[in-house]
Amino acid sequence: RFKTITLRHLLTHTSGLRDGLTMLTAAGWREEDFFSNDQALGMIFAQTRPNFVAGTAYQYNNSGYLLLAEIVRRVSGRGLAEFCADRMFKPLGMTHTRFQSDIADIVPERVQSYRVRKGQYRREVLSSVLSGPTGLLTTIGDLNRWARNFETGVVGGQALLRRMEERPRLRGGETSLYAFGQEFHTYRGLRSWSHGGREAGFRSFLLRIPDEKFSVAVLANRDHVDAAEVAYRIADIYLS
Repeated sequence: RFKTITLRHLLTHTSGLRDGLTMLTAAGWREEDFFSNDQALGMIFAQTRPNFVAGTAYQYNNSGYLLLAEIVRRVSGRGLAEFCADRMFKPLGMTHTRFQSDIADIVPERVQSYRVRKGQYRREVLSSVLSGPTGLLTTIGDLNRWARNFETGVVGGQALLRRMEERPRLRGGETSLYAFGQEFHTYRGLRSWSHGGREAGFRSFLLRIPDEKFSVAVLANRDHVDAAEVAYRIADIYLS
């Protein structure tokens, strides 16, 4: 049975909800089939029991951020694309960043994604428009503007940015590695915050090492690129 699930549970992947995208696959949806937030939310709302009681464990899933995007829409009266553009992207000068709300939209300078099989490149078609856990179109320059905000606090302010570093305590007293939209690790004796993503043939990774005021963003559009490995190799060069 479900118990109270809070916004903090959704933000930290401790809600116990099952992954809406995984359930779509289990229901027979193919990777090339079109699906949107509405289809994924339908699967989430149809759940009858959680994987675990909210707040007791960490399990990465996309359902939380799908629900958070819906909450933004209902509370603000605007879709996530418009809300984020007004509140975050424009104030930070992220002029090449957006959520795509319609798969038919033409996005200038957008790259295609590819997969490599037996040495041959093939198109890896992205057939969904999800806003929340994925669906962000951006650039290296804009991601580094986002990383810079963790130092300046132009958007959100320093108090909110510090709250984004709060990691929940789980059953048994263990502290989760995941805070609010970012993972904590110690790298070469330094605190680091990071997050990666993968969809179709796209790969991404953003790494920040705040004590060194260093960040690196990696974006790729072929499926065999390890964006995290590239980011840490660049970090090694800088930290040396």
